[in-house]
Amino acid sequence: MADGIDGSACRQIQGLNNIKNVLFIWLAYSLWLISTIFVLAQAIVASQHLTYPPCFPYHAVMTEDQEVLLPPYPGVQEKDILLVQTPADAEQAYAEMQAADILGFDTESKPVFFKGQQSDGPHLIQLATDSKAYLFPTVKVQNTDAVKALLESKEILKVGFGLSDDMKRLKIKLGISPQHVLDLARAMRESKQRDMGAKAAVAKYFGMQLQKSKKTSTSNWATPALNDRQIMYAANDAQVALLVYRKWLALKQ
Repeated sequence: MADGIDGSACRQIQGLNNIKNVLFIWLAYSLWLISTIFVLAQAIVASQHLTYPPCFPYHAVMTEDQEVLLPPYPGVQEKDILLVQTPADAEQAYAEMQAADILGFDTESKPVFFKGQQSDGPHLIQLATDSKAYLFPTVKVQNTDAVKALLESKEILKVGFGLSDDMKRLKIKLGISPQHVLDLARAMRESKQRDMGAKAAVAKYFGMQLQKSKKTSTSNWATPALNDRQIMYAANDAQVALLVYRKWLALKQ
């Protein structure tokens, strides 16, 4: 009888040891699984700092480091820019834009550097379709009938960033009163304190970095002959407003 009891006790002890072994194996596997998930999660988070979707969420905020990593915005091609210098150029520009539903719009003025100094701009008016940009120098007030008709058209929507000063200067200098205009800086802003700029909009909606050179933006826009950097800068400012607006509108719908 004693041998039977001892044998039963041994079997119970062996069973408990087996349970302990199973629990130990299960615990070790659980710890391995948790550590693996943690490593994978870290890898996913790290990868998100190096890749960017074509459109950032509405609440996303770009950091300076993220912006540096963005691919450059390609911009309009040189062959797709018309610098209006003659009446024939103005007629061509009007013919190609009159049927547009929306135009990108901006102006450039020679900067003022002294307190109390008044700008006599704009010195350049930019309009753009989806495929082409048109630049109208206004240093000499000529060839402006076409751009006046387009800006004052109530059938064509004009979109751009930060247009309040542009519109005031157009009225004062050229007697042009733009109609049917949407300022994207205000329409797209995410808070009442901060307007949306073209550079931020391109980063958010296209996942790209718009090159905005301070040297070019503050250059002499009243010069009789614009350089290549000025021409590209001005053309992109107008066209990117239109392309961003279409992207923004599509996402809203």
